[in-house]
This record gives sequence, C-alpha cells and structure tokens, in this order.
Amino acid sequence: MQATKFGYRNNENNIQGAKNIIESLISANIPDLYIKFIEEFGTGQDIMPNKPNCPEKKDLRIDKIFVFSDVEATTSVAKMTKTLQVDGMISPNIMLFAEAYGGHLQYGLILEGPLYGSVVAMDSARLILDGTETEIPNVKGVYHLARTFDEFIDSLYSDPQELEEWEEDFGPLNG
Repeated sequence: MQATKFGYRNNENNIQGAKNIIESLISANIPDLYIKFIEEFGTGQDIMPNKPNCPEKKDLRIDKIFVFSDVEATTSVAKMTKTLQVDGMISPNIMLFAEAYGGHLQYGLILEGPLYGSVVAMDSARLILDGTETEIPNVKGVYHLARTFDEFIDSLYSDPQELEEWEEDFGPLNG
C-alpha cells in the first residue's frame, strides 16, 4: 500500500472500538485492508496523492478521507454513510469513506457479495446494489475504481503542479 499524507490530519479515536460501533450501525463487516490503511495513515483533508486512476473520468480526486469514529462526528464514516442511505442515494451495503468537490463526489466501499471490498466513485449519482452483483451496474456517474482498497490506494497519483503546491503548503511528501 503506497504512502499517503494529509495536510490536515484528524485526531484518531479508538479504531477497533469505532469499527465495532460503525459495523453495528451499518450492519456490515468493514474490509480489513481499509482498517489497516487508517491504522497506518489515519484520515483527514488535503490528501496526497489524491487522484485515482480512472480511464472513464479524468477529473476524479480525493479531498477528504472521513473520520473513522462514531455517528456523532460531523464528517464521520458512519454519519456520511447513514445520511446518503436515508436520502436513498446508496444502499445499506455501501460505506462512504471519502469525498471531493464539497461532497458532490463520494467514494464508497462495497460491503456485500461478490464485489465485497471494491471501491466505487459516485459523481452526484445514486447507487443501489442488492449484493448479488458481479459487476457494478452501468449507471451514469458511477465508476468502479478497484477490486480492493489496497488496489485503490496504490492507483492514487498526483499531478506534479498540485504536488508542488501541496509541498509548499505542508512540507515534503516524502519527508
């Protein structure tokens, strides 16, 4: 899994305790690769590298990885996931973990069926899965980015100019 850094990192809570709370709220098991990532790198805003490789859509990016804590945190995994579920934008077998463009671009992990652990991006799009799908449905604004969270993180890259600006603001990426 490639290294990532945050310009503004969240204070981390008890990850295993939060995992138990979130799994009970969303009634699903969270992939171990995601838990490993947040244990090693944490969560936060202004993530670098920040662009997932997606041939179908060139302007995808990640601005924020949600706080991994209980439902009370403003931009927590649980709160953001439940909000979109209640609004009918995602099914209960999808967990949101990141966003960009003020929330118009959401990133989710699939938590059930043959696509378990897959990462999708939803560009102001609705994605409802019944858990039996072997492929992501062809829905405008939905992009299947990776079969695993590791594969997704390893696909992230930075434009040289954005990286230079980020390093001016926050210091060397590899430092």
